[in-house]
Amino acid sequence: MPQELWQQLKSEAQQVIQQEPLLASYVSACILNHNSLQSALSFILANKLSDDVMPATTVRELFDKAFSESPNIIRGRFV
Repeated sequence: MPQELWQQLKSEAQQVIQQEPLLASYVSACILNHNSLQSALSFILANKLSDDVMPATTVRELFDKAFSESPNIIRGRFV
């Protein structure tokens, strides 16, 4: 399921770039530069939650670790 969702998101991201070229850099950084939903999600969340005390790279490492240790987070199963 996550792989199907990821492929759909990437396809839609390509369409957005074609329709809105000004968003190309942002869409590429957030979606197209990543090889999985987990990678894109950790990038986006880290950039949203980072600050001067906790840089984005550190926050991203935390998300990457959580996603690898608990893959059900991405699958939507919190058992």
